[in-house]
Amino acid sequence: MNNNYSVDTRKRPSIDQVKLSRSLVVLVLTILTVVVGSCAAKTGNPVMVAGFLILPFALMLMKHPAIVLVLAFTMDASGIRIPGLSFTTAGLLSKLLLIGTVFLSTAMGQRQWALGKLEERRPLKLFALVVIILMAVRGSGLRILGSSTWGGMTYVNIFIGIIFFLMVSGLRVSRKHIRWMAGGSLCLAAIGSLMQRQGWSEAAAESAVMTSRVRWVFYFAIAFLPFSLGCWSKKKKLFALGLISGAVALLLATGDRKLFIITVLVISGFGFFRNTNRGLYIAKLLIIGLFIYVFLALFARVLPLGMQRSVAVVPGISVDYSMSHDAESSTNWRLEIWRYCLKEAPKYLLIGRGSAFDVWEASGDLSSSDIGTFSPWFAFITRSYHSGPLSLLIDYGIPGLVFMLWFSGLLIKRLWGYASRLGLIDTFEARYALAFCVLLMCFIFRYFFIMGAIVEWPSFFGQYAIIIIMASSIFDSQKESNNLTAPVAG
Repeated sequence: MNNNYSVDTRKRPSIDQVKLSRSLVVLVLTILTVVVGSCAAKTGNPVMVAGFLILPFALMLMKHPAIVLVLAFTMDASGIRIPGLSFTTAGLLSKLLLIGTVFLSTAMGQRQWALGKLEERRPLKLFALVVIILMAVRGSGLRILGSSTWGGMTYVNIFIGIIFFLMVSGLRVSRKHIRWMAGGSLCLAAIGSLMQRQGWSEAAAESAVMTSRVRWVFYFAIAFLPFSLGCWSKKKKLFALGLISGAVALLLATGDRKLFIITVLVISGFGFFRNTNRGLYIAKLLIIGLFIYVFLALFARVLPLGMQRSVAVVPGISVDYSMSHDAESSTNWRLEIWRYCLKEAPKYLLIGRGSAFDVWEASGDLSSSDIGTFSPWFAFITRSYHSGPLSLLIDYGIPGLVFMLWFSGLLIKRLWGYASRLGLIDTFEARYALAFCVLLMCFIFRYFFIMGAIVEWPSFFGQYAIIIIMASSIFDSQKESNNLTAPVAG
Protein backbone atom coordinates (compact mmCIF):
# COMPACT_ATOMS: atom_id res chain seq x y z
CA MET A 1 0.00 0.00 0.00
CA ASN A 2 1.40 3.28 -1.12
CA ASN A 3 1.08 6.30 1.09
CA ASN A 4 0.34 9.66 -0.58
CA TYR A 5 2.09 11.58 2.09
CA SER A 6 5.48 11.55 3.72
CA VAL A 7 6.34 11.84 7.35
CA ASP A 8 8.86 14.47 8.46
CA THR A 9 11.26 12.54 10.62
CA ARG A 10 13.38 15.60 11.54
CA LYS A 11 13.66 16.26 15.25
CA ARG A 12 11.55 19.23 16.29
CA PRO A 13 12.35 21.37 19.33
CA SER A 14 9.94 20.68 22.14
CA ILE A 15 10.23 24.19 23.48
CA ASP A 16 9.72 27.50 21.66
CA GLN A 17 13.14 29.13 22.12
CA VAL A 18 11.87 32.67 21.40
CA LYS A 19 8.99 32.28 23.83
CA LEU A 20 11.36 30.91 26.47
CA SER A 21 13.84 33.79 26.08
CA ARG A 22 11.05 36.37 26.37
CA SER A 23 9.65 34.64 29.42
CA LEU A 24 13.08 34.71 31.04
CA VAL A 25 13.41 38.44 30.29
CA VAL A 26 9.99 39.09 31.85
CA LEU A 27 11.02 37.06 34.91
CA VAL A 28 14.27 39.00 35.26
CA LEU A 29 12.43 42.32 34.90
CA THR A 30 9.86 41.26 37.50
CA ILE A 31 12.65 40.41 39.94
CA LEU A 32 14.32 43.74 39.11
CA THR A 33 11.07 45.55 39.90
CA VAL A 34 10.89 43.89 43.31
CA VAL A 35 14.56 44.72 44.03
CA VAL A 36 14.18 48.36 42.97
CA GLY A 37 10.98 48.65 44.99
CA SER A 38 12.70 47.30 48.11
CA CYS A 39 15.68 49.64 47.71
CA ALA A 40 13.38 52.60 47.08
CA ALA A 41 11.39 51.85 50.22
CA LYS A 42 14.56 51.60 52.33
CA THR A 43 16.44 54.62 50.99
CA GLY A 44 13.56 56.96 50.23
CA ASN A 45 15.56 58.28 47.25
CA PRO A 46 13.09 60.13 44.96
CA VAL A 47 14.84 59.00 41.77
CA MET A 48 14.57 55.34 42.80
CA VAL A 49 10.97 55.82 43.89
CA ALA A 50 10.16 57.33 40.48
CA GLY A 51 11.89 54.39 38.77
CA PHE A 52 9.91 51.93 40.85
CA LEU A 53 6.65 53.65 39.95
CA ILE A 54 7.46 53.85 36.24
CA LEU A 55 8.87 50.34 35.67
CA PRO A 56 5.58 48.38 36.01
CA PHE A 57 3.82 50.74 33.60
CA ALA A 58 6.71 50.43 31.17
CA LEU A 59 6.29 46.64 31.26
CA MET A 60 2.57 46.93 30.49
CA LEU A 61 2.92 49.51 27.71
CA MET A 62 5.80 47.99 25.74
CA LYS A 63 3.50 47.11 22.85
CA HIS A 64 1.76 50.51 22.82
CA PRO A 65 4.46 53.19 22.42
CA ALA A 66 2.07 55.56 20.62
CA ILE A 67 -0.17 55.66 23.69
CA VAL A 68 2.83 56.48 25.88
CA LEU A 69 3.76 59.25 23.44
CA VAL A 70 0.26 60.70 23.74
CA LEU A 71 0.62 60.55 27.51
CA ALA A 72 4.01 62.31 27.37
CA PHE A 73 2.63 65.09 25.17
CA THR A 74 -0.53 65.70 27.17
CA MET A 75 1.18 65.53 30.57
CA ASP A 76 3.85 67.95 29.36
CA ALA A 77 1.11 70.37 28.30
CA SER A 78 -0.38 70.24 31.81
CA GLY A 79 2.72 71.74 33.42
CA ILE A 80 2.01 69.74 36.60
CA ARG A 81 5.10 69.70 38.81
CA ILE A 82 6.25 66.86 41.04
CA PRO A 83 6.65 68.04 44.67
CA GLY A 84 10.14 67.62 46.09
CA LEU A 85 11.92 67.30 42.73
CA SER A 86 13.32 70.53 41.28
CA PHE A 87 12.33 71.31 37.68
CA THR A 88 10.58 67.95 37.38
CA THR A 89 7.13 67.75 35.84
CA ALA A 90 4.66 64.99 35.14
CA GLY A 91 5.53 65.40 31.46
CA LEU A 92 9.18 64.65 32.15
CA LEU A 93 8.29 61.45 34.00
CA SER A 94 6.02 60.46 31.10
CA LYS A 95 8.97 60.87 28.73
CA LEU A 96 11.03 58.73 31.07
CA LEU A 97 8.27 56.13 30.87
CA LEU A 98 8.51 56.05 27.06
CA ILE A 99 12.30 55.79 27.24
CA GLY A 100 11.87 52.84 29.61
CA THR A 101 9.45 51.09 27.25
CA VAL A 102 11.90 51.51 24.36
CA PHE A 103 14.75 50.00 26.37
CA LEU A 104 12.59 47.10 27.54
CA SER A 105 11.23 46.44 24.06
CA THR A 106 14.76 46.41 22.64
CA ALA A 107 15.90 44.02 25.38
CA MET A 108 13.05 41.65 24.48
CA GLY A 109 13.67 41.87 20.74
CA GLN A 110 10.43 43.78 20.09
CA ARG A 111 11.79 47.08 18.85
CA GLN A 112 9.11 48.65 16.66
CA TRP A 113 10.91 51.44 14.79
CA ALA A 114 14.36 52.55 13.66
CA LEU A 115 16.04 55.69 14.93
CA GLY A 116 15.41 58.71 12.74
CA LYS A 117 18.36 60.04 10.72
CA LEU A 118 18.31 63.67 11.82
CA GLU A 119 20.92 66.38 11.24
CA GLU A 120 20.12 67.69 14.73
CA ARG A 121 21.61 64.61 16.37
CA ARG A 122 25.24 65.79 16.00
CA PRO A 123 25.00 69.20 17.79
CA LEU A 124 22.78 67.63 20.43
CA LYS A 125 25.35 64.93 21.19
CA LEU A 126 28.09 67.55 21.36
CA PHE A 127 26.03 69.61 23.78
CA ALA A 128 25.56 66.49 25.93
CA LEU A 129 29.36 66.14 25.96
CA VAL A 130 29.66 69.75 27.19
CA VAL A 131 27.24 68.92 30.02
CA ILE A 132 29.29 65.86 31.01
CA ILE A 133 32.50 67.94 31.10
CA LEU A 134 30.79 70.59 33.24
CA MET A 135 29.57 67.93 35.66
CA ALA A 136 33.13 66.69 36.03
CA VAL A 137 34.71 70.14 36.40
CA ARG A 138 32.07 72.09 38.33
CA GLY A 139 30.41 69.25 40.24
CA SER A 140 27.51 67.05 39.22
CA GLY A 141 25.08 68.42 41.78
CA LEU A 142 23.87 64.85 42.37
CA ARG A 143 23.95 63.76 45.99
CA ILE A 144 23.56 60.15 44.86
CA LEU A 145 27.06 60.51 43.32
CA GLY A 146 28.45 62.13 46.44
CA SER A 147 28.49 65.67 45.06
CA SER A 148 28.65 68.56 47.54
CA THR A 149 26.94 70.93 45.11
CA TRP A 150 23.24 71.35 44.33
CA GLY A 151 21.35 71.68 41.05
CA GLY A 152 21.97 68.28 39.49
CA MET A 153 18.29 67.80 38.55
CA THR A 154 18.82 70.30 35.75
CA TYR A 155 21.41 67.95 34.22
CA VAL A 156 19.18 64.92 34.76
CA ASN A 157 16.29 66.66 33.01
CA ILE A 158 18.53 67.71 30.10
CA PHE A 159 19.76 64.14 29.58
CA ILE A 160 16.22 62.75 29.71
CA GLY A 161 15.13 65.33 27.12
CA ILE A 162 18.08 64.57 24.82
CA ILE A 163 17.60 60.79 25.05
CA PHE A 164 13.89 61.22 24.39
CA PHE A 165 14.59 63.33 21.30
CA LEU A 166 17.11 60.85 19.93
CA MET A 167 15.10 57.69 20.64
CA VAL A 168 11.53 58.48 19.57
CA SER A 169 12.07 60.40 16.32
CA GLY A 170 11.46 57.28 14.22
CA LEU A 171 8.10 56.50 15.84
CA ARG A 172 4.92 57.01 13.80
CA VAL A 173 1.37 57.57 15.04
CA SER A 174 -2.11 57.53 13.52
CA ARG A 175 -4.55 60.41 12.96
CA LYS A 176 -6.44 59.16 15.99
CA HIS A 177 -3.39 59.58 18.21
CA ILE A 178 -2.84 63.16 16.97
CA ARG A 179 -6.45 63.98 17.84
CA TRP A 180 -5.90 62.47 21.27
CA MET A 181 -2.86 64.70 21.69
CA ALA A 182 -4.82 67.80 20.72
CA GLY A 183 -7.84 67.09 22.91
CA GLY A 184 -5.91 65.51 25.78
CA SER A 185 -3.44 68.39 26.03
CA LEU A 186 -6.36 70.82 26.25
CA CYS A 187 -8.04 68.88 29.06
CA LEU A 188 -4.89 68.28 31.10
CA ALA A 189 -3.71 71.86 30.55
CA ALA A 190 -7.00 73.03 32.06
CA ILE A 191 -6.36 70.82 35.10
CA GLY A 192 -2.77 72.06 35.36
CA SER A 193 -3.92 75.69 35.17
CA LEU A 194 -6.49 75.14 37.91
CA MET A 195 -3.77 73.60 40.09
CA GLN A 196 -1.63 76.68 39.45
CA ARG A 197 -4.45 79.00 40.44
CA GLN A 198 -4.22 78.46 44.19
CA GLY A 199 -0.52 79.25 44.46
CA TRP A 200 -0.86 82.24 42.15
CA SER A 201 -3.86 83.59 44.08
CA GLU A 202 -1.89 83.52 47.31
CA ALA A 203 0.99 85.46 45.74
CA ALA A 204 -1.35 87.89 43.96
CA ALA A 205 -3.05 88.84 47.23
CA GLU A 206 0.04 90.88 48.09
CA SER A 207 0.15 92.86 44.85
CA ALA A 208 -2.51 94.86 43.02
CA VAL A 209 -0.61 94.43 39.74
CA MET A 210 -0.49 90.65 40.14
CA THR A 211 -4.18 90.55 41.10
CA SER A 212 -5.07 92.15 37.77
CA ARG A 213 -3.25 89.43 35.86
CA VAL A 214 -4.48 85.88 35.27
CA ARG A 215 -1.11 84.20 34.78
CA TRP A 216 -2.30 80.87 36.17
CA VAL A 217 -4.29 80.27 32.96
CA PHE A 218 -1.05 80.08 30.91
CA TYR A 219 -0.95 76.30 30.32
CA PHE A 220 -4.56 76.14 29.13
CA ALA A 221 -4.23 79.23 26.93
CA ILE A 222 -1.02 78.06 25.23
CA ALA A 223 -2.62 74.63 24.52
CA PHE A 224 -5.88 76.26 23.37
CA LEU A 225 -4.21 78.42 20.68
CA PRO A 226 -2.99 75.62 18.35
CA PHE A 227 -6.20 73.67 19.00
CA SER A 228 -8.35 76.62 17.94
CA LEU A 229 -6.23 77.19 14.82
CA GLY A 230 -6.56 73.49 14.01
CA CYS A 231 -10.33 73.97 13.89
CA TRP A 232 -10.05 76.61 11.15
CA SER A 233 -11.73 75.41 7.95
CA LYS A 234 -13.93 76.83 5.21
CA LYS A 235 -17.05 75.28 6.70
CA LYS A 236 -16.37 76.32 10.31
CA LYS A 237 -14.82 79.75 10.01
CA LEU A 238 -17.14 81.49 12.48
CA PHE A 239 -16.81 78.69 15.04
CA ALA A 240 -13.02 78.66 14.68
CA LEU A 241 -12.87 82.46 14.85
CA GLY A 242 -14.72 82.31 18.17
CA LEU A 243 -12.25 79.76 19.52
CA ILE A 244 -9.25 81.77 18.32
CA SER A 245 -10.67 84.95 19.88
CA GLY A 246 -11.11 83.10 23.18
CA ALA A 247 -7.51 81.84 23.09
CA VAL A 248 -6.21 85.35 22.34
CA ALA A 249 -8.27 86.82 25.18
CA LEU A 250 -6.88 84.28 27.64
CA LEU A 251 -3.30 84.90 26.53
CA LEU A 252 -3.74 88.67 26.84
CA ALA A 253 -5.33 88.25 30.28
CA THR A 254 -2.05 86.81 31.59
CA GLY A 255 -0.54 90.28 31.33
CA ASP A 256 2.58 88.75 29.78
CA ARG A 257 3.96 90.89 26.96
CA LYS A 258 5.96 87.96 25.59
CA LEU A 259 2.76 86.01 25.07
CA PHE A 260 1.19 88.92 23.22
CA ILE A 261 4.12 88.93 20.77
CA ILE A 262 4.00 85.14 20.42
CA THR A 263 0.24 85.20 19.84
CA VAL A 264 0.58 87.73 17.02
CA LEU A 265 3.43 85.77 15.43
CA VAL A 266 1.66 82.38 15.68
CA ILE A 267 -1.63 83.57 14.16
CA SER A 268 0.17 85.54 11.43
CA GLY A 269 2.54 82.64 10.70
CA PHE A 270 -0.32 80.13 10.55
CA GLY A 271 -2.09 82.23 7.91
CA PHE A 272 1.17 82.75 6.02
CA PHE A 273 1.73 79.02 5.53
CA ARG A 274 -1.95 78.35 4.77
CA ASN A 275 -2.09 80.90 1.94
CA THR A 276 -0.67 80.18 -1.48
CA ASN A 277 -0.77 83.85 -2.55
CA ARG A 278 1.51 85.09 0.22
CA GLY A 279 2.03 88.56 -1.24
CA LEU A 280 -1.70 89.25 -1.09
CA TYR A 281 -1.86 87.72 2.40
CA ILE A 282 0.88 90.02 3.72
CA ALA A 283 -0.99 93.04 2.29
CA LYS A 284 -4.19 91.91 4.05
CA LEU A 285 -2.25 91.29 7.24
CA LEU A 286 -0.86 94.82 7.22
CA ILE A 287 -4.34 96.29 6.76
CA ILE A 288 -5.78 94.15 9.59
CA GLY A 289 -2.80 95.10 11.77
CA LEU A 290 -3.47 98.77 11.13
CA PHE A 291 -7.11 98.41 12.20
CA ILE A 292 -6.07 96.57 15.37
CA TYR A 293 -3.50 99.27 16.15
CA VAL A 294 -6.14 102.00 15.76
CA PHE A 295 -8.51 100.04 17.99
CA LEU A 296 -5.87 99.67 20.70
CA ALA A 297 -4.94 103.35 20.43
CA LEU A 298 -8.57 104.32 21.02
CA PHE A 299 -9.79 101.69 23.46
CA ALA A 300 -6.75 100.16 25.21
CA ARG A 301 -7.66 101.87 28.50
CA VAL A 302 -11.09 100.19 28.42
CA LEU A 303 -9.53 96.71 28.46
CA PRO A 304 -9.01 94.79 31.74
CA LEU A 305 -5.79 95.81 33.48
CA GLY A 306 -4.05 92.51 32.76
CA MET A 307 -4.70 92.93 29.02
CA GLN A 308 -3.47 96.51 29.21
CA ARG A 309 -0.17 95.27 30.56
CA SER A 310 0.11 92.80 27.66
CA VAL A 311 -0.47 95.43 24.97
CA ALA A 312 1.83 97.93 26.71
CA VAL A 313 4.60 96.50 24.52
CA VAL A 314 3.00 98.17 21.46
CA PRO A 315 4.65 101.58 20.80
CA GLY A 316 2.39 104.60 21.11
CA ILE A 317 -0.39 102.80 23.03
CA SER A 318 -1.62 104.56 26.18
CA VAL A 319 -2.55 102.27 29.08
CA ASP A 320 -3.21 102.60 32.81
CA TYR A 321 -0.24 104.19 34.58
CA SER A 322 0.22 101.35 37.09
CA MET A 323 0.41 98.80 34.25
CA SER A 324 2.71 100.98 32.16
CA HIS A 325 5.00 101.66 35.12
CA ASP A 326 5.14 97.98 36.08
CA ALA A 327 5.96 96.94 32.51
CA GLU A 328 8.66 99.61 32.19
CA SER A 329 10.17 98.68 35.57
CA SER A 330 10.25 95.03 34.53
CA THR A 331 12.13 95.93 31.33
CA ASN A 332 14.65 98.14 33.16
CA TRP A 333 15.16 95.42 35.77
CA ARG A 334 16.02 92.91 33.06
CA LEU A 335 18.42 95.33 31.38
CA GLU A 336 20.15 95.82 34.71
CA ILE A 337 20.52 92.05 35.16
CA TRP A 338 21.89 91.65 31.64
CA ARG A 339 24.47 94.43 32.11
CA TYR A 340 25.72 92.78 35.29
CA CYS A 341 25.83 89.31 33.71
CA LEU A 342 27.74 90.57 30.67
CA LYS A 343 30.44 91.91 33.00
CA GLU A 344 30.77 88.47 34.61
CA ALA A 345 30.50 86.44 31.39
CA PRO A 346 34.21 86.65 30.33
CA LYS A 347 35.13 84.45 33.33
CA TYR A 348 33.15 81.52 31.92
CA LEU A 349 33.64 81.64 28.15
CA LEU A 350 35.58 78.38 27.81
CA ILE A 351 34.26 76.41 30.78
CA GLY A 352 30.84 77.60 31.89
CA ARG A 353 29.59 77.93 35.44
CA GLY A 354 27.35 74.91 35.05
CA SER A 355 23.97 74.47 36.67
CA ALA A 356 25.32 73.00 39.93
CA PHE A 357 26.37 75.37 42.72
CA ASP A 358 27.35 75.39 46.39
CA VAL A 359 24.17 76.51 48.11
CA TRP A 360 25.90 77.43 51.38
CA GLU A 361 28.46 79.60 49.66
CA ALA A 362 25.76 81.26 47.55
CA SER A 363 23.49 81.96 50.53
CA GLY A 364 26.42 83.37 52.50
CA ASP A 365 27.03 85.99 49.80
CA LEU A 366 23.42 87.16 49.72
CA SER A 367 21.68 89.71 51.91
CA SER A 368 17.99 90.08 52.66
CA SER A 369 18.00 93.14 50.39
CA ASP A 370 19.30 91.05 47.45
CA ILE A 371 16.55 88.51 47.94
CA GLY A 372 13.80 91.03 48.60
CA THR A 373 14.56 93.16 45.53
CA PHE A 374 15.76 90.29 43.31
CA SER A 375 18.95 92.21 42.69
CA PRO A 376 21.22 91.53 39.69
CA TRP A 377 23.61 89.72 42.05
CA PHE A 378 20.79 87.47 43.29
CA ALA A 379 19.71 86.77 39.69
CA PHE A 380 23.32 85.89 38.81
CA ILE A 381 23.75 83.58 41.80
CA THR A 382 20.49 81.73 41.12
CA ARG A 383 21.07 81.46 37.34
CA SER A 384 17.97 83.61 36.69
CA TYR A 385 19.47 85.61 33.83
CA HIS A 386 16.13 86.05 32.02
CA SER A 387 18.01 85.62 28.74
CA GLY A 388 18.47 82.51 26.65
CA PRO A 389 21.84 83.43 25.11
CA LEU A 390 23.26 84.54 28.48
CA SER A 391 21.97 81.37 30.09
CA LEU A 392 23.87 79.26 27.56
CA LEU A 393 26.96 81.47 27.39
CA ILE A 394 27.56 81.84 31.14
CA ASP A 395 26.49 78.41 32.35
CA TYR A 396 27.67 76.32 29.36
CA GLY A 397 30.38 78.50 27.82
CA ILE A 398 30.95 79.35 24.16
CA PRO A 399 30.86 75.63 23.15
CA GLY A 400 27.41 75.16 24.71
CA LEU A 401 26.09 78.33 23.07
CA VAL A 402 27.50 77.40 19.65
CA PHE A 403 26.11 73.85 19.72
CA MET A 404 22.64 75.00 20.76
CA LEU A 405 22.62 77.76 18.13
CA TRP A 406 23.57 75.08 15.59
CA PHE A 407 20.83 72.79 16.89
CA SER A 408 18.25 75.62 16.86
CA GLY A 409 19.17 76.65 13.31
CA LEU A 410 18.64 73.11 12.06
CA LEU A 411 15.33 72.94 13.89
CA ILE A 412 14.09 76.20 12.37
CA LYS A 413 15.02 74.87 8.92
CA ARG A 414 13.15 71.60 9.58
CA LEU A 415 10.07 73.28 11.12
CA TRP A 416 9.85 75.77 8.26
CA GLY A 417 9.90 72.91 5.76
CA TYR A 418 7.26 71.02 7.71
CA ALA A 419 5.05 74.11 7.96
CA SER A 420 5.28 74.74 4.20
CA ARG A 421 4.07 71.20 3.48
CA LEU A 422 1.46 71.04 6.23
CA GLY A 423 -0.11 74.28 5.00
CA LEU A 424 -1.16 72.46 1.82
CA ILE A 425 -3.09 69.72 3.69
CA ASP A 426 -6.59 70.64 4.86
CA THR A 427 -7.29 68.29 7.76
CA PHE A 428 -7.58 69.01 11.48
CA GLU A 429 -4.44 66.99 12.17
CA ALA A 430 -2.40 68.91 9.58
CA ARG A 431 -3.71 72.30 10.70
CA TYR A 432 -3.02 71.46 14.35
CA ALA A 433 0.51 70.26 13.52
CA LEU A 434 1.07 73.42 11.45
CA ALA A 435 -0.01 75.66 14.35
CA PHE A 436 2.23 73.68 16.69
CA CYS A 437 5.15 74.03 14.24
CA VAL A 438 4.75 77.81 14.14
CA LEU A 439 4.38 77.94 17.93
CA LEU A 440 7.66 76.06 18.38
CA MET A 441 9.46 78.38 15.98
CA CYS A 442 8.14 81.29 18.03
CA PHE A 443 9.43 79.60 21.20
CA ILE A 444 12.93 79.52 19.69
CA PHE A 445 12.60 83.20 18.78
CA ARG A 446 11.41 84.05 22.28
CA TYR A 447 14.22 82.05 23.89
CA PHE A 448 17.02 83.83 22.04
CA PHE A 449 15.57 87.32 21.59
CA ILE A 450 13.16 87.94 24.48
CA MET A 451 13.61 85.66 27.48
CA GLY A 452 14.82 82.13 28.11
CA ALA A 453 16.38 79.77 30.66
CA ILE A 454 18.30 76.50 30.35
CA VAL A 455 15.60 74.66 32.32
CA GLU A 456 13.24 75.11 29.35
CA TRP A 457 15.28 72.92 27.00
CA PRO A 458 14.17 69.51 28.36
CA SER A 459 10.57 70.44 27.54
CA PHE A 460 11.64 71.86 24.16
CA PHE A 461 13.44 68.64 23.23
CA GLY A 462 10.27 66.65 23.84
CA GLN A 463 8.05 69.07 21.93
CA TYR A 464 10.38 69.15 18.92
CA ALA A 465 10.61 65.36 18.87
CA ILE A 466 6.82 65.06 18.94
CA ILE A 467 6.27 67.56 16.11
CA ILE A 468 8.73 65.55 14.01
CA ILE A 469 6.64 62.44 14.72
CA MET A 470 3.35 64.28 14.03
CA ALA A 471 4.47 65.82 10.74
CA SER A 472 6.18 62.66 9.47
CA SER A 473 3.11 60.57 10.32
CA ILE A 474 0.82 63.00 8.47
CA PHE A 475 3.09 63.01 5.40
CA ASP A 476 3.26 59.19 5.37
CA SER A 477 -0.53 58.98 5.70
CA GLN A 478 -1.01 61.50 2.89
CA LYS A 479 1.40 59.59 0.66
CA GLU A 480 -0.43 56.30 1.28
CA SER A 481 -3.76 57.99 0.57
CA ASN A 482 -2.45 59.41 -2.72
CA ASN A 483 -1.14 55.97 -3.73
CA LEU A 484 -4.51 54.36 -3.04
CA THR A 485 -6.43 56.96 -5.08
CA ALA A 486 -3.96 57.15 -7.98
CA PRO A 487 -5.25 55.62 -11.24
CA VAL A 488 -3.73 52.31 -12.22
CA ALA A 489 -2.14 52.18 -15.66
CA GLY A 490 -3.20 49.29 -17.76
